[in-house]
Amino acid sequence: MIRAGIIGYGRLGRALYSALKCDKRLFISVCEKKRISDKSVNKVNMKEVCESDYIFVCVNDDSTLGVIKKMRECKKNIVFLSASFEMKTANKHLKRAESISIFHPIQSFSNSNTSVNQFKSIYATLECRGENNLIRDFSKKNKIKIIEVGEDIDRRLYHLCAMLAGNYSLAMLIIAANQIKKALKRDDIGYEIFMPMIEGIVEKTKNEKPENILTGPSSRNDIKSVKKIEKGLKNRDLANLLRILDAQTRRALKDE
Repeated sequence: MIRAGIIGYGRLGRALYSALKCDKRLFISVCEKKRISDKSVNKVNMKEVCESDYIFVCVNDDSTLGVIKKMRECKKNIVFLSASFEMKTANKHLKRAESISIFHPIQSFSNSNTSVNQFKSIYATLECRGENNLIRDFSKKNKIKIIEVGEDIDRRLYHLCAMLAGNYSLAMLIIAANQIKKALKRDDIGYEIFMPMIEGIVEKTKNEKPENILTGPSSRNDIKSVKKIEKGLKNRDLANLLRILDAQTRRALKDE
C-alpha cells in the first residue's frame, strides 16, 4: 500500500482526492484546517500527513510558504500543485525531501464537478528535483499531456497566461453578463445569451487557430471604432479595460 497525503481540501484538493481514489494501491489522507463533511475522508494533522510516501500540497499560493515551513524535516516525495511556486524556494526549505515536484494542471476545477475526474486528458507542466514515479504514473493513467520545464521557466508570466486563458476568461463573461443587464435594461437576461457564441468559438478552436477566428474592430486594427465605443462609455473602468484589451489584442496579432 502506497500512502498519499493531500494538504488542502479546497477545489483542487477535492478534485485530486477524487482522481487519486481510482488508484487502489493508494491509502489517502487529507490535512485540512476546516471541517470535512465527507466522513469517508481520512482526515489527519500535519505531522501525520508528512509521514505519507507522497505528499501533495494543494493550498493557495499565499499559504504555500507557511505550509513548507512546517515540512522542513520531511524526507518524503513532495508535490506542489501550483503555477507560480518556484523550485528555488522549495530547495531552500526542503533540503531533506527525497524528491520535489511542481506539477501544475492547466484546468479550472469546480466544486460542483467532484464526481468527475477533472484531470482526464488535460495538459500539465512538471518541474522535478529527483524522480517522482507516482506523479508520472498518475499522468499516464489519466492521459495527461506533460510539458517538462526547468528552473528557467518564467513562473509569473506562466501563471498570468494560465489566468488569462482560464480565470479571466470567466471573469470577462461575468462582467459581460452584469453589463448586458444595464445595456438592455433587462434583469432577466444574463450570461446564458452568450453561451451559443462561446460554444461555437470552442468548437472552432479545435480545428482553427484563435487568431483566424477572432473578429471585431481590434482584429481589423480599427482604432477609430474602438475609440468611439470607449468615449461613449460612462463607466471609466470599463473604458480603461477596453483600451487595454484593444492594445494587447492588436499587439498579440502583430507578434503572431
